Amino acid sequence: FLEKTAGEWEAQLEGVGLPAAKIQTWRAWMEDKDARKARIVANVGGEYQLGRTAWISSAGEYPDLQPLEKGAAVSKDKGAPPPAATGAPKARPLEGFVIADFANVIAGPACGRMFAELGATVYKLGPGIPQHGPMVMMVWQAELHQGKQSIILDAKKPAARDVIRKAVESADVVLLNKMDNQLVSLGLNRETLDVVNRKAVLLQLKSHQGEKYTMKSNWNGYDPALQGKTGLMTRFGPHDPAEVAAKGAGAGTPNFHGVASCVDYLTGYMAMWGGLAALYARDA
Repeated sequence: FLEKTAGEWEAQLEGVGLPAAKIQTWRAWMEDKDARKARIVANVGGEYQLGRTAWISSAGEYPDLQPLEKGAAVSKDKGAPPPAATGAPKARPLEGFVIADFANVIAGPACGRMFAELGATVYKLGPGIPQHGPMVMMVWQAELHQGKQSIILDAKKPAARDVIRKAVESADVVLLNKMDNQLVSLGLNRETLDVVNRKAVLLQLKSHQGEKYTMKSNWNGYDPALQGKTGLMTRFGPHDPAEVAAKGAGAGTPNFHGVASCVDYLTGYMAMWGGLAALYARDA
């Protein structure tokens, strides 16, 4: 391991599909060239901050973020008004909407659960062969799939593909945390959805994808790796005051924030917000 730098190992392991991350500080993450190119972070008025956590590809080019000057008035323009309500009021805002949930592990399923909490009908479509260990596939999923209607199928079989097609045809949102090539192989990429169900919102979660595509857009990622990459581990790990004084804020023993999965859950919640924004834009 001493033969290469942490950054070199990160690139080599990610290059063969193995999630890895160089542990660094929050400031280093803010100054990461690829993250800035992807607009995951942005330079606003000489300071770095997180970029847009969700965006709608059909909206076209987004302008650069601008700093809000102290004392400046905030725009009151809220855009188009929401669609006029018809009929009896809904008990929950997303009743009548359908979500086809193909996500796994935590971030994607947490997003699907939030849609269910808001009243949507969520169909969870998953594989029969476990993709991870019992803790992930049984214990975590018991919490993350509440309120969903689940089915297990083998996507390689023709009968299963028919089930998937029917679910997608009825869906308002197709939810996945898959890479681009996986979407194509499953027939769930945007081009295919435009033929099957043009009104469906494609909601895709990716660990390194920003507004702009970069060389790292299709890198894999899990919560622990992203905790290391974004500075959470250096922030929450135990620190010796003397070592910090000598070496700076990044010194000490990097450690997980709550073991896992603060990044996963926040990603899922913000993805749900992105899905809501897309549905609003579609129906406004």
